Amino acid sequence: MAWYRFWADHGPGHQSHSERYVWLTAKEQFQPITKKLLEGLWEDEFQNRDFAVGDVEKVKAPPEKVRSFMLATERNKLERCRRMIVLLEKGIK
Repeated sequence: MAWYRFWADHGPGHQSHSERYVWLTAKEQFQPITKKLLEGLWEDEFQNRDFAVGDVEKVKAPPEKVRSFMLATERNKLERCRRMIVLLEKGIK
């Protein structure tokens, strides 16, 4: 179980940069985390980017700014799910 940073420079002249932090476990992937698996996940992530050049690296944790954004996003998802449960229990009228 670990955090991984997927990153790529892409576009003509590689003027754009994208990155994503992902928590991966072998159980979630239904297979061991191998270099081949990480390469496949990188390809999936950046397949629609022109001229993508990048890598995957294991990191201790996402940077604080990224972690804060991820935390806010997940909290918003939980709140939306909580509201949907209430609606479904009452029945939509």
